[in-house]
Amino acid sequence: MLPRGMRLRKSNEFSAIAKSGHLWRTKYLVLRTLQQERNFNKFGFSVSRRVGNAVKRNRLKRSLREIVKQIPTSDGWDIVLSPRNGAAEIKFEELRNQVHGLFVRAGLLSSK
Repeated sequence: MLPRGMRLRKSNEFSAIAKSGHLWRTKYLVLRTLQQERNFNKFGFSVSRRVGNAVKRNRLKRSLREIVKQIPTSDGWDIVLSPRNGAAEIKFEELRNQVHGLFVRAGLLSSK
């Protein structure tokens, strides 16, 4: 579980990212980012019912949280990951590769 301070929780935070942020897509994921002036990142996960039932959606969110914890990112971002249809059927490694590829394209990786 991500610490409470590192999570996007309010709908107005998600709305601000959707309205003013940048968007990147792969076949199975959508990444939205918005730069903020702070020394940590906040992460949010938005999983549609179209992805699958509650078990699949929750498993996917847990997998994405674990992947996000493993990838070093630069500070000062609000980041929302949204799985698309079919994301619940792919393997963990493929999901990790897709997230890493999106973070590279978005310029989120830390240089440490």
